[in-house]
Formats: sequence, C-alpha cells, structure tokens
Amino acid sequence: MSGTAMAPQKKRQKVLDEDKEKEDEDEEDEFSEPLPRYDYSFDANDAQKLRNVQGFLITCPFRREKSATVEANALLSRTRDNGEENPESEALSLSLVKLSCQGKLLLKIKPGTTTETERAGKKVSVLCLLEKILDNISRGKVLPPNLCQKIFPIQALCSCDEVSNIQEAIRSILASTPDLFGFGGEECKPAGEATASKLTFAVASKPRCVKLRTGIKEDGKLAEVNVVNVLAKEFQNVFPKAAVDLKDPRVVILCESLQMSDNRTLLALCVTQKRLARIRSKGISIKALSSP
Repeated sequence: MSGTAMAPQKKRQKVLDEDKEKEDEDEEDEFSEPLPRYDYSFDANDAQKLRNVQGFLITCPFRREKSATVEANALLSRTRDNGEENPESEALSLSLVKLSCQGKLLLKIKPGTTTETERAGKKVSVLCLLEKILDNISRGKVLPPNLCQKIFPIQALCSCDEVSNIQEAIRSILASTPDLFGFGGEECKPAGEATASKLTFAVASKPRCVKLRTGIKEDGKLAEVNVVNVLAKEFQNVFPKAAVDLKDPRVVILCESLQMSDNRTLLALCVTQKRLARIRSKGISIKALSSP
C-alpha cells in the first residue's frame, strides 16, 4: 500500500490516541469534592415546572464534563448571597440534570435551598450570583476556573413543542424579575406600567430558529419558529416603548438550546443587563469567566 494511502489511516489513529489520552486524564483526576447527584425526578414534559427552573448552563471542553462539574459546583457553592465566602453560611444546593450533548452541563438549584435570600422570602438570583463570580475573578479574589468557560444563568426553561411555551417562559421571567433594570433600582417598572422611552434591548439565540414538535406543515415537515422574533415581540408587549439596539442595549435577552438525555430539545432563557453580556459585531453572548 502506498504512503499516500496510509496517511489518512495514521491521522485517524492519531486522533483516536489523543481522545484516549484525554479520557485517561479525566479518569485520573482526583476530586476533593463529590459530584452533585443527578436529579432523576426532572420532568422535561411539565411546562409549569420548566418555567420555574433556576440554575446554570456551563460550557466546558469535550470529555472534561465530570471535572468541570466538580469545578463549577465548588465555584457556585462558595459564592454566597452577599458575595463573600462565609464558612458559616449555608452553601447553595445544586443537582445535576443529565444531558446528551458534550461540552455542556446543567446544574439546577434545588427547591427549598435555605440561603439568606430565600430566608428573606425571595428567590435566589442567578444573575446576582454570576455577577459576583465575575467580580471576584476580576478582583483576584478567586482564580479563573480551568475548565468552566462560561456560566449561563437560567431563569426559565421551556420545550419546543409549541410557540406558546416560549412565550409563557419569557413572560414568567419578566413578571418575576423586579430588579431587571438595576437589581432593585428606581427605574424598574412592573409589567403594564409606562416605561422609559430610552429603554433599549437586544435578543440573541442559539439556535435562531427551532422546529416545533407539534407543528407539521402541509409537506409533512415540522414547522419552524424564529425564537429571536418571538422573544422580541413578547418583550415589547410588556414594554411597548422599548427599542431594539444591537450595539448598546440596556437589556439583553439570551437563549441557549439543550439536548436532553431523551433527545428532547429545551431552551434555556435569561434576561439580564448588558454588563453580564459580551456584545460584539459577530453576536451577543454571556460573558466568559476568563478573557479569551
């Protein structure tokens, strides 16, 4: 056999060897902290429960999900409601939800987590926790994680069965986020009231369009919906004077897709201020935990 014919085979073998080395490296990792337990009661078919999910979607390198889970759990658990590492304060209780995609982790806040915020009768703010983590890293209080690349704060999940699921999920976020425009600032207006004319927003979704499981067109193919348009319309229904601004938005609506273990696709949503987002001409995303 000629040397030219052998080249692709050698290349494939090299890739397989590199993958095996990564698997061995992952298995040899010594964890000082246990992995969060899987939440086997998680029901991707219950639209109401999905809308109430609070948690974090973490991106990491392929085949390093186990190590990244431990790293993310440690980082999130030691970030208290006040941003300080108080050993006497109870840690955030998280559970792991199984996904079928590589390079992503879903950590869900367990209902009834007894933190200072919930003892005060409020929900744990995933936005505030992410902001404190980014602030601690930028100030040098904690080192940037080695494996966790981004932490996407989840304020609600929804299925792709019907358009109404996406609409209801974004409405539930807007109705339950009184600190949308400044974490409790005076400019926050409840739904239905007049809003400032200078309110600007942007929407970013990956993917931009999704197929509806219950929507079938005449040709037998699944109907598609533009997620960006749906989210933008619902936001303007609540804040009629809001204008789209992709360069310098005041509010950013972000959406990420998740492939569950049963191959169902869910959408993770969050509505945040621009300081937690990375705004570029190529697109808008949540800020990375360390500079690229």
